[in-house]
Amino acid sequence: RLRPPRLRPPAATRTGAPETGSIRSAPAPPKERAKAKQAPPRSSSSSSPSAPKERPRVYLNGEDFEVLRRMHKGAKDLAAVISLTMGPRGRNVVLGSEPSPKNPRVINDGFSIAHQAQFDDPFESLGAQLVAAAGDKTNELAGDGTSGSMVLAAAIIDRGLRLIVAGANPRRVADGIREAAGRVAEVLDGIARNATMADVRRVSLIASGYDADAAAVITAAYDEVGAEGIIKLAASKTGETRARVIEGWQFNKRGWIREELVNDRENSKWRAKDPYLLLVNDEIANPEELIPALKWAQEGDHPVLIMAEDYSDKVIHGITLAKVKGGMDICAIRAPGMTAFNDENLNDIAALSNATVLDTMKGTTLKKHFHPDVLGQVPLAEVSRQMTTLYGDRSNRDKVDERAEQTRKDLEWLKQKILSGKAADDDGSLEECIREYTLRLGRLTSGIAVVEVGADTEVELKERMLRVEDALLATRSALREGILPGGGASLIAASERLRAYAASMEDEEKRMGAMAVAQALQSTLYHIAGNAGVPGEVVVEELKALQKERGPWCGYNVIDGGAFVDMDEEGIIDAAAGVKAGVANAASVASSFLTISGLVRDRIRVIAGK
Repeated sequence: RLRPPRLRPPAATRTGAPETGSIRSAPAPPKERAKAKQAPPRSSSSSSPSAPKERPRVYLNGEDFEVLRRMHKGAKDLAAVISLTMGPRGRNVVLGSEPSPKNPRVINDGFSIAHQAQFDDPFESLGAQLVAAAGDKTNELAGDGTSGSMVLAAAIIDRGLRLIVAGANPRRVADGIREAAGRVAEVLDGIARNATMADVRRVSLIASGYDADAAAVITAAYDEVGAEGIIKLAASKTGETRARVIEGWQFNKRGWIREELVNDRENSKWRAKDPYLLLVNDEIANPEELIPALKWAQEGDHPVLIMAEDYSDKVIHGITLAKVKGGMDICAIRAPGMTAFNDENLNDIAALSNATVLDTMKGTTLKKHFHPDVLGQVPLAEVSRQMTTLYGDRSNRDKVDERAEQTRKDLEWLKQKILSGKAADDDGSLEECIREYTLRLGRLTSGIAVVEVGADTEVELKERMLRVEDALLATRSALREGILPGGGASLIAASERLRAYAASMEDEEKRMGAMAVAQALQSTLYHIAGNAGVPGEVVVEELKALQKERGPWCGYNVIDGGAFVDMDEEGIIDAAAGVKAGVANAASVASSFLTISGLVRDRIRVIAGK
């Protein structure tokens, strides 16, 4: 039976009713009202088990220096693992993944260890990342000395933190560390000597972890292409480690114009087999100019590398769309070399690839004169962020030799003009021309040496590739900036001279920072000797005394039972560039680390129980 609805009085006549215009929620249904009566009251501070919680984002150092202490632990633990790999008696480290190790890697490379290490504590992880940054920068600048740089950074942090906890001013301590690093660089420059081709094998032998086969192959490669030659690494298909020379050139500071063009995401490179080369000695300003070339490439599914003097923003956008939306295998770089030498460099590449350069000054334009016949082709091309490498065959050797002979004549003529005084070089432009001609001549005559690294298993191959790469980078650095006594001997000499320099510093806290660096410089030899089973502190003190008599090239050889020898005579040498970069970057990271007073983390929402 239907029951008529109960009438409610107007809001204005009810006791406690809201005023006109206010909002009132509708009454809950009877069942929900019953549940509400049974439910216990809910306080504002309590939350359900599944409610999200937020970790704080901002942490500040207190009197106990909690932030720095926890970050320091991560830095120290990472350095302890890396130090195990140092020296000829250094140990291996196995890298795996949790919870079930898959494809483990057994390596002796501190740089790779630093990038694989993980810490559960976020503070420790950040501390380790800062130390790893010293290795990153050293690898970028010199390609060698990364392990020493990270261990040195942690040692400076350790000593600097003790000073700060004791009450020293972090900023003044950091200033002392930076000043000390500059002084060490001057000392190392005074100790270093120029490297010869005879030093190549010695440097590569030490940097490769005493892999005699790898050192011999690298030496053979440099014998083929010379000190200024280009050497690349590749995995051997036969298991044999060998070097072979192919036609090809490399151009520094000439990489892809947009990262979206890469087809090798892992290495951030564009790689193509048998690519076509489009060479344009003008700026490509209008996207319509490229339409004929892009249409031909798309129809035939051809990889294309474009080299032009410059590109407008519209053209760069159009090339990127052709790659991303059109699915074309295409890349573009700016023409190698100085603007004044674009024509010469492009014509060198044309000789290598059998291409024709399109040049408005010669009456040919991209829009009107494009035809597939103007394109060149090479067996392989690689384009990274800062470098382009073209691999050729020897089919066009006659054209390349002809251009090399003409370049040699032009270079000699220019040098004679300067020596005779007929050409003034007040602004340094002629010197720049000579440098460019010399670079071109080296490319035209040397080629590329490919070192193919072999191993019995994939695990061994990865580990050996890393060691050979270290050796190759160290060799390049040595030929560029000279060599120093190895085994940490140069750092011991620098440490003693830095102590004398620090004693003359007027500011006490800066002096303490400089002394922290002087003490940390001993860590390299300390760990090398320790890995050989010899007390590091004993070796360090004995070498300090001997260097006062024999000079900075006196060092400790851990291989033949341990003896103090002339490092130059024994062939125990380091690339000066790697040592200097390692000290500079370690000091930079440590000084930044010690001035940290707070930490800001990204907000992380944590679900309880998950």
